[in-house]
Amino acid sequence: MLRAALLPWSSRLGRLTRLPPLRKGGASSAGTAWPHTAFQPLREANATIVANDPDNAPIGEDPQLESLEERIAAARKAEDERIAQEHAPVVRTIGMQVISTMVGYPLGGIIIGFMLDKLFGTAPWIMLGLMFAAFAGSCLHVVQMNKNRAD
Repeated sequence: MLRAALLPWSSRLGRLTRLPPLRKGGASSAGTAWPHTAFQPLREANATIVANDPDNAPIGEDPQLESLEERIAAARKAEDERIAQEHAPVVRTIGMQVISTMVGYPLGGIIIGFMLDKLFGTAPWIMLGLMFAAFAGSCLHVVQMNKNRAD
């Protein structure tokens, strides 16, 4: 019975919409005319928007806001330049320390070992021992530099 009452509405609509409200007493409205007021769009939605209408014109940005954005951009640029200048020499300095440590310690071990080998007549054993000891010392020194840098 309910399906028969809804059938005229569904055949008229052809799509899913909400049903009109029931009348007082719960009587079916299947035989009545379509209630045009239930699905009428709002009047504000039908209002036309005119392109040059001052009431509908977009609100311009605040000049103070634009000034603030410019100052923020300038401050960021200055800060990026300052940080780049501060950190570039630090990276070069650390790189030079690592290179000089890894080359200088074993080279010093070789030179001192060569002199001691000449003095004691034990060539090349003291030189090789000091070279490997200096290389191990240079590796430990680089690890210690990295630990101090991370802190």
